[in-house]
Amino acid sequence: MNANTPVFAVHLLNMGIMPECPTTGVKMHTGLESFQPWAYTGLVAKSDDTTVVINTGFPLDMQPVQAFFAAWHSRCHVERSEDRTMDGHLQRLGIAPGDVDHLLLSCLGPYSTGRVELFERCPIHIGRAEWVDYHAPPPNFPPQPRDTIIPPQTLSRLVFEDWPRVNLLEDEDEICPGIRVFRTGGHHAGSLAVAINTRMGTLIYADTLFTYENYEQNIPIGFFRDQDAFHAAVRRIRREADLIVPFFDPVAFERYPDGVVTR
Repeated sequence: MNANTPVFAVHLLNMGIMPECPTTGVKMHTGLESFQPWAYTGLVAKSDDTTVVINTGFPLDMQPVQAFFAAWHSRCHVERSEDRTMDGHLQRLGIAPGDVDHLLLSCLGPYSTGRVELFERCPIHIGRAEWVDYHAPPPNFPPQPRDTIIPPQTLSRLVFEDWPRVNLLEDEDEICPGIRVFRTGGHHAGSLAVAINTRMGTLIYADTLFTYENYEQNIPIGFFRDQDAFHAAVRRIRREADLIVPFFDPVAFERYPDGVVTR
């Protein structure tokens, strides 16, 4: 980053809490019969002249999502109040959807794609590898809940009405000055780490890191697509990050009260 690179203030968004997530899904080969809290998050990054939203949270209709998680285990249920929808977060931060300059989906899942339709003006950035994997997974890959990963009405808009605004990112790309991505894989085939220039240095937000424990103790994630990619991502993030925000760790909201990561 050079001296003229914009500096972003970053807010972490609480999109919902799963009070009981299987621990073995969070930390591989750990807690085979235990459960732990699990958070779903998004980010808003603002510089003097640019607003970037990273992931949009769950759809307003949570019924398909709850059924999807209940298929993991009957104790898996997301608690999400109205103020934790993307609509509620934007209102709290005083941001109108039309004021957002860039929307980034760092991965494709019900917790990232649920409110894409709010953003009718800005470019929609999606990793090319993730987009291809969704539409053309490897042969014999287990069936995926496609309608839950991307709600049908959202997918239709992305493919047709909004397609001119869709930007398929390469593995090392810049969203705008001060925000770049690199593909980590690990959790999803096309998982992207997001590197943001802040007053505290480079912040990296990545769904390949579920919790601080995964990063700090080198414990692989349990819900993984590629374990080797997890370890490679951790090595790179250690080289490049001044601070990290894991994607699913409720502890982040203790470290950053009111979701204020950097001002």
